[in-house]
Amino acid sequence: MKVRCLVLILAFLFLVSSALSPAEAQGVVSLSIDAEPVVSEYPRTEVLVTVRNENGVPIAGLARDRFEIVEDGKSSFPPSAVATQVNPDATVSIVMVIDISGSMRGTPIKEAMRAANALLDQLSPQDRVALVAFTDHVDLDPTHLQEGREVGFTTDKNAVRNVVNFLDGKIGWDTPLYDAIYKGVKMVSAEPVGKRAVVVMTDGRDERDNAQGMPVKDKGSLSTPDDPINEANRHNIPIFSIGLIGLGGKIDTQYLTRLAERTGGSYQRAPEPEELTQ
Repeated sequence: MKVRCLVLILAFLFLVSSALSPAEAQGVVSLSIDAEPVVSEYPRTEVLVTVRNENGVPIAGLARDRFEIVEDGKSSFPPSAVATQVNPDATVSIVMVIDISGSMRGTPIKEAMRAANALLDQLSPQDRVALVAFTDHVDLDPTHLQEGREVGFTTDKNAVRNVVNFLDGKIGWDTPLYDAIYKGVKMVSAEPVGKRAVVVMTDGRDERDNAQGMPVKDKGSLSTPDDPINEANRHNIPIFSIGLIGLGGKIDTQYLTRLAERTGGSYQRAPEPEELTQ
């Protein structure tokens, strides 16, 4: 019985990637066994597994025909059933990267604060969260945290709320978007592998003011646009970007989309500030 169960488990490991559609199987697909197989009703055997893409994001909605079980190397067949199950004990580490540049003043930053608190509400007590609220200048050293704007990883959600709830008083001007995301990636890269992510909320593009007070596009950061993407891919960290359309259409939708797609995350747009929480 133990031998047969082991064969079934190994079959899952080796064959799940070939059973995925080409769109889902881009990059390396991994499968982990999350608990000891249940064999109390043998020959019925239950195995709890997680299938992830190369950035550690779980692949949902896999039907039984996406799996193949090989028994003793002779016969193959799909499992009798595949069901989705949420593991309440699985912890995640999320760093929130929030734009507090000048264009976020007023309703946008208020709604971003509300959205951040809504995300904190959904995290479990054991989940870990960090914060990078960015404007003007970002210290790229992940161990150097700016008081009142940045919080290192913690399970103390109230400690994060105590900073989030006062971000409307920290509004600056410039938008070092690439630096802020890069720092967020560096911070979360030290967290446990496979259950970590970066969430970005912004209404603009990377820029700073020149001497005449006019914005200079793509000049707000020391980092290049690809630096946070390459760093995220190096550590298999997905980035989920949320773009507030904002005033004057300043948002860099093309970059935010590329940022998400190239790291295994997703991009969502919020036409109005009130839609950030959703």
